[in-house]
Amino acid sequence: MNALMKMIATGFGVGLYFRAPGTFGTLLALVPVYAMATLEVSHKFWIYIVVWLIAYLSVKSYEKDTQTHDSSSIVVDEILGFLTIFVFFEVELILVAIAFVLFRLFDILKPGPVGWIEKKLHGRPSGTLLDDVVAGGLVIVVLELMHYQMSA
Repeated sequence: MNALMKMIATGFGVGLYFRAPGTFGTLLALVPVYAMATLEVSHKFWIYIVVWLIAYLSVKSYEKDTQTHDSSSIVVDEILGFLTIFVFFEVELILVAIAFVLFRLFDILKPGPVGWIEKKLHGRPSGTLLDDVVAGGLVIVVLELMHYQMSA
């Protein structure tokens, strides 16, 4: 089971073998984003909950085995964080591109609540995941504001 958890936590090795693993982990998130694109929001939500649980268990196992916390080799957090956005948004190429750039910026710079969550939950598997989920939440807010400005 530990080998499977390692594979999930590292995005099937993406986090172990690439420079800029967070960026490549986010690119890997395009697979489930596009796979879920035609589903109803309620179905996306339940799949998201299952992904959350699997991500949590994989991070917990990986961090325990490696005695590390929020290692750059863990990319399932980027996958979950980016997936957060498209539970609520339609998958359109321009929207995906804007979300990708914003998500990477928020994940790297850790503005406001992203940095707060990272510090508050440091050392916990939930902290490894939740800062990226909050970064995805900030992207949702920015995209909604952009949509509001464009429709006004």
